[in-house]
Amino acid sequence: MPYVPQITRQMLAEDTKPMFPGELNYIISSIIDQYIEKTGLSYTTLNEIIGVLECAKMELYRRIAAPYEDKKLSENGEVYHFTMKKLYPPEPSSGEQLDIFPKTKQALLEQAVFDSKPATYGGGKFGSAKG
Repeated sequence: MPYVPQITRQMLAEDTKPMFPGELNYIISSIIDQYIEKTGLSYTTLNEIIGVLECAKMELYRRIAAPYEDKKLSENGEVYHFTMKKLYPPEPSSGEQLDIFPKTKQALLEQAVFDSKPATYGGGKFGSAKG
């Protein structure tokens, strides 16, 4: 949170670099406060600020966090074993046929029948206005 002690605010105002998350939050919040003071408090101003913060967050993730996570992945190994196997199944060995449709024909037929039934939520074909 940005509500750091007054002594910390004075040190940060003298170009002391933030050392803790609250201090960083205070500096960012102070810059935002100055921007609102100059441009006026309005929906447009708030929307601009939130957009800038969101873009700054995404750029930080894209340029710093994602490459760092990739480095740690290569150093320490995968966490999402099940998910990665589903997304990137192993290549079949020579002569082996890869079953890309693991459901049986019966299960596929049952799903097709289920999907073709009209919705009858709340009474009528398309529902009801009753709560």
